[in-house]
Amino acid sequence: MKRSIISVLTIALVLAILVTAFLPSSVAVATQYGSKDTSDSDTFWYLGANHLNVGAMKESISKWVAGADKANPVVIGVIDTGLNHTHEVFQKTGTLYKVDGKVQGYNAFVASSESDVKNPTESQLAEVADTTTNTHGTAVASIIAMLIYEVGLQDYIKIYPIMASRDDTLAFPDASVAEALNFIVRTRDSIGIDVANIAICGYNSSHYTQHQGLFLTTSSNTVIVSAAGNDGYASATKAGYPASLDGVLSVMGYGKNGAKTQNSNFGNYDVTAPADDIYAAKGATDSYTTIDGTSAATAFVSFVSAVVALREQTAGSGVNGTIIARHVATSSTKNHINYGNYTLPKFEGYDAVNNPISETYLEPTGITVNNDKNLSSGAVIYRGQNGAITFSADLTPYGNVNPALESQIVWTRTEILTKPIVDQDGKETGEVEEYNGQTTEIGRGKTVSYTPDVKGTYVIKASYSNGETVIEQGFRYTLKYVAYDTVAGIVQVTPIESNFDKEGTIFVGEGLSFVLSNGEGLDPFVETKWYVNGQYAGAGKTFSFAPSKGGEYVITAQYGDYRMVENVFTLTVKSAFFRTEIWASVTGVGALLVAGAVVTAVLVSKKKRAQKA
Repeated sequence: MKRSIISVLTIALVLAILVTAFLPSSVAVATQYGSKDTSDSDTFWYLGANHLNVGAMKESISKWVAGADKANPVVIGVIDTGLNHTHEVFQKTGTLYKVDGKVQGYNAFVASSESDVKNPTESQLAEVADTTTNTHGTAVASIIAMLIYEVGLQDYIKIYPIMASRDDTLAFPDASVAEALNFIVRTRDSIGIDVANIAICGYNSSHYTQHQGLFLTTSSNTVIVSAAGNDGYASATKAGYPASLDGVLSVMGYGKNGAKTQNSNFGNYDVTAPADDIYAAKGATDSYTTIDGTSAATAFVSFVSAVVALREQTAGSGVNGTIIARHVATSSTKNHINYGNYTLPKFEGYDAVNNPISETYLEPTGITVNNDKNLSSGAVIYRGQNGAITFSADLTPYGNVNPALESQIVWTRTEILTKPIVDQDGKETGEVEEYNGQTTEIGRGKTVSYTPDVKGTYVIKASYSNGETVIEQGFRYTLKYVAYDTVAGIVQVTPIESNFDKEGTIFVGEGLSFVLSNGEGLDPFVETKWYVNGQYAGAGKTFSFAPSKGGEYVITAQYGDYRMVENVFTLTVKSAFFRTEIWASVTGVGALLVAGAVVTAVLVSKKKRAQKA
C-alpha cells in the first residue's frame, strides 16, 4: 500500500515538474523591488494590457528570442546625470553593460566653471556616479532595467550610462549632449549603442540646431529618443529640444486615466507614453520612489526600440536606427489621445514589438548635407584650422528612403571663380560675377572625408540621381591662408621622424630631414629656403642634411621673403669613432688580446719549467 502511495506521489511530482517546465512564457513571475512587486497592478499599471501589454509582448518575444546572441547585446545609452550601479535594481536585474565583470560608462560632461571642467576622453569610463539630489539618471535607467528584466531579456539588452550633467536643476550643456553623441558615433564598432535615451528638454533652439547634423549622423545607426518636456507648451508656441530635431523620436506623456498628463508638452511630437506615477529607483542602494513626466515616458519608448532592434538583429534584417524609430512611431497610430484640437498618438509597445517592420520605401525628394565640424555653408576657414572635415548626406523624407540608395550619392568639389562685369561698351563696371571652375569628384556614399587645402572659394556638393531627376545640395566655403606674422613666433625648424625638439646629436654618416612645424595654415606654394650656419643650402618643403664631418650646425629657414625663422635647430655631429657600438667592439677585441697574452705567458712559463725538470 505504501509503495503504491509513493509511486503515485512520484508520478504526480514528475507531472508537476513537467507542467511547470512547459508553462507558456506569458505566465508572469513577479519580481520584488523594495516593498513592491510587479504583480501589483496599481503600482505597475503601465505593464497592463491597455498600455505596454507586457504579457502579450513576452509571448511575442518567445517566438524568436532563442536565436538572439548574448555575446552581441543591444545597448541602450542613457544620456543623463550618470547612474548608481550599486542600487538593488541593477544588481537584481543584471542589465548593466560590463567588460570583464566591471560596469562601464562614459563621462561626457563639459562644465563651464573653471573648477569643474572635465575634458571628455575615452579613459574616463566608469566615472559616472549619479551625485544629483534626485538621481534622475538612476531613476530613468531603473525603469528601463525593470522592463528588460520583466520580459526576460536581461542577457540580450544592456544599459550603458553616459553622464552629460551633474546639475541638480538638470541643466544639460548642449556641448555635453553633443559629446555624448560623438562618443556613440566613435564607439559604433566597439560598444555599438543602438538606442540613445535623452530624457531632457530645453527651449533654446540654437543650442541644438547647431548640432542637427550630428543628431542625423547618430540616428542613422542609433534610435535617439528624447522627452517633449513638462511645461504644458504646444510645440507651435514653444518647441522642445532636442525632441523637435530631425532624426529624433520624440515622446509626450499620458497618465493612468489614459489622458495627456497636465504638464506634458504636446503637438508635433511622435508618441505619447506612460508618464504618471512611474515606479523608479532612488539614491544609491535600495530606495524607490514614483516619478512623473516625459523623462519617465522616454524609458518605455527606448526599451521597446531596443526590443525591436534585438528582433531585427536576430533576424539579420540589417535595418538601421532611422527605420526602427519610424517603425516604433508608426506602430502608434491605432489609438489616439484627444487633447483639445490635437490627436496625440498613444504609444503601442506591443504592436511595435509584434508587428514586422514595413519595407515600403519612398522615392527620395530631397537631400541634406551636414558636417562634423558644425560649419555653416558660406563659412570662412583657414588652412590647417579644422583638419579633415567629414560631410554626411541624408536623403529625405528622413527614415522613409531605402538606405541602400545612399551608396549612389556622389560628392564633388567645384571651384568658384570670378570675372569682372563689363558694360555694353566693354568697360569694367567694378563688379564681378561668379562662374564654376573645375569640378572634381571626391567620393561616393553617405559620407566623405575632405581636407580643405588650397586657397579659394569652393562648393562641396552631394548629388543623387535616379536616372531621370537629380537632387543635390551644396556646402560653400572660402579657404584662406594664415598670415605669417600671426604664427612667426611659433614656427619652428623640426626634424622629421625624430624625438629631438630644438637640438640633437648624431654621428658622421647619419642624416636628418627637417620641416617647418606649426605652420600648417601657411600658403603651401610659398618657397622655404634652408640655411646651415648661415649659408644657403637648398629650398623646398623639406630639407635633408647629412654632415660629412663633426661639429655644431645651426639649421634655420626663411619662409618666402619674411625674416628668418626664430626657432632654429642646433645639431651636434660627432665622429663615428665615438659611437658606443664601436667602443664595445674595440673593448671586446682588447679583452681577447689581453686574455691571449695571459694564456701565452702561462704556456711559456709551463714550458720553461718542463725544460728545467
